[in-house]
Amino acid sequence: MEPLKSNVEPDIQPIEVIADSGGSPKPELFVVYPGSVAARIKDRKGECGVMRSKERVRDEECKGMHVKCEAAMTDFKKNPVVMALREKISALSMKAKEHKLSLDRMMLESQKWAGYQQILLTLQLKVTALKTKKISDDMGSLVGKLVSLLSCMGDVGLSSRFAIMKEPFDLPKVKGYRSSYKKDHTQARKDLATATFLWLDEFVTDPSAPIESLLLKKPPTL
Repeated sequence: MEPLKSNVEPDIQPIEVIADSGGSPKPELFVVYPGSVAARIKDRKGECGVMRSKERVRDEECKGMHVKCEAAMTDFKKNPVVMALREKISALSMKAKEHKLSLDRMMLESQKWAGYQQILLTLQLKVTALKTKKISDDMGSLVGKLVSLLSCMGDVGLSSRFAIMKEPFDLPKVKGYRSSYKKDHTQARKDLATATFLWLDEFVTDPSAPIESLLLKKPPTL
């Protein structure tokens, strides 16, 4: 225990101790000096008591706020306006799901029709190509026939027929013309001109005579 100081007034507090063997309490004075360990312990105990009191007050306030919040949420859930809004939100959610399903179906239909359109376009292109090829083949056949005609009759014989055309007729410039046409028909014409037919001897005296004389001859009566 620290010695007494003349200029400091001690803090005298009674404490209860067991004084006799009979167990009866007997008050005794306990001197607490300012600045001593006992004084500091006392101060700390007082501060702890104040803090515990504040914590109890805060706990009570929190409990009260929790009760109020639960009551407010209950009232909010039971509010007719809120209930009506929830029903509308639920109905809108169902409609949104239905619209989403409809949109998905429309997208699938659109993709299917897009595929059909692509197939149709491909078929149209094939048909157009076939028509173009057929026209080209027909034109080639006509040009081939024209070359055959020119080869048989001669260019001079047909020059008067083409004289009425506005532009000069140039066979090689005709669409579908092939250089092999004239070459093949010219060779065929030469082969026909030099060919001899022994079976014509009984009809003509000169097998090498022009074919026109044979055509002018009347056939025998059957």
